[in-house]
Amino acid sequence: MTTPLDDSVQYLKHVGPSRAEDFARLGIHTVRDLIWTFPRDLSDRSNLFRIVDLPEERPATVVATALMVSERPAGRRRGRAGMGITTAEFADDSGGILEVVWFNQPWLKDKLPGSRVLIHGKAKHKGDRRVMEHPLYEIVPEDTPVHTLNFGRIVPIYPITGSLNQSVWRRAMAHALDTRLEFLEDPLDQDLIGRSHFMGLR
Repeated sequence: MTTPLDDSVQYLKHVGPSRAEDFARLGIHTVRDLIWTFPRDLSDRSNLFRIVDLPEERPATVVATALMVSERPAGRRRGRAGMGITTAEFADDSGGILEVVWFNQPWLKDKLPGSRVLIHGKAKHKGDRRVMEHPLYEIVPEDTPVHTLNFGRIVPIYPITGSLNQSVWRRAMAHALDTRLEFLEDPLDQDLIGRSHFMGLR
């Protein structure tokens, strides 16, 4: 007897036929396969720091507002145009300034100014400033939670291939757990689970 756990992963939100092919390359064909695929690593992004409290050279997450964003070329390489460098300044209520540098992401110049942004990376201390190079980021509107699938929690890290980046993985897994977890049957007897104080499979 089949259950919704036996559905193809292509029917999960944000997947579809093309990404389902990429999942298949990893041996993942059904929702059941997906749920039983565990992260290869975890990233602790559960603690939010103020800019002035960012640790030196350790992964940390901050939420701040973009003040100024600029774009400049990085020169030429062997006759070809070099990378573009986007530099942004962020501030929060701590009074600190975080300077962030991204490479080859020119669209950020129009996307970031005035935005409230979650940023995760390793900061270097330069006087009273903090500097991050190419951190992860996510724009979060004002008055919305800063706990997302990618920030404000312990975040799973999955193997990536083709179109399967971490955001695709997390959205697909979240949808699978939200809609199919009730069909997952525990192989242990419920009385045994209760007597032994085991955690249920779900």
